[in-house]
Amino acid sequence: MEEDDRELLRRLFVLATEVLEAAQDEAIEGQSPWLETAGYAACAETLAEAASDLAHVAATIRIAAERRRPSQPPRS
Repeated sequence: MEEDDRELLRRLFVLATEVLEAAQDEAIEGQSPWLETAGYAACAETLAEAASDLAHVAATIRIAAERRRPSQPPRS
């Protein structure tokens, strides 16, 4: 795998980590005993958005990794 390809994949994993860290912050906020019902709902919405973002990043990583895999010779 070429270095540019490795760098792209590495950066995508950095993005995945950032999404997870933001979701973690929101999950911690949702543990607050001082939140009202609307606050819990808002935290849940943000977590759902983070889950969707993570799914998109993971799909992009999968596509990028597959496209950069060396081609296999045809099977006989």
